[in-house]
Amino acid sequence: MATLAESQAQQAWPLLTSLAAEGERSVTYLYWPGRITYTELAEKLGTHERGLVPMLDLIMSHCRSSGLPPLTGVVTLKETGVPGDGFPLELMPRIPDVYTFDWTTLENPFEFARPQ
Repeated sequence: MATLAESQAQQAWPLLTSLAAEGERSVTYLYWPGRITYTELAEKLGTHERGLVPMLDLIMSHCRSSGLPPLTGVVTLKETGVPGDGFPLELMPRIPDVYTFDWTTLENPFEFARPQ
């Protein structure tokens, strides 16, 4: 049986990869689409913002262990437009890679957690 974080990651993965693809097509100096706030993501997943932490950690762990760009970098604070304190500072320079990577080449790694 999947954990809550795995189930949320299964739901969030296609949303985050779609945002990354949207941003790649549209990034300009003054306009950076392809982001979602923690509040918006929590609403889409039917949870509280604090409930996102285990799921985002799981996605980040998968990205790191698979050598992928830090997909969770598309989730940002409403006030600043950048990822929150839990996002590893050393990965901030890799956020642009999220928008140039072809996420369509990958299966959802959390598909095993889809409800039966």
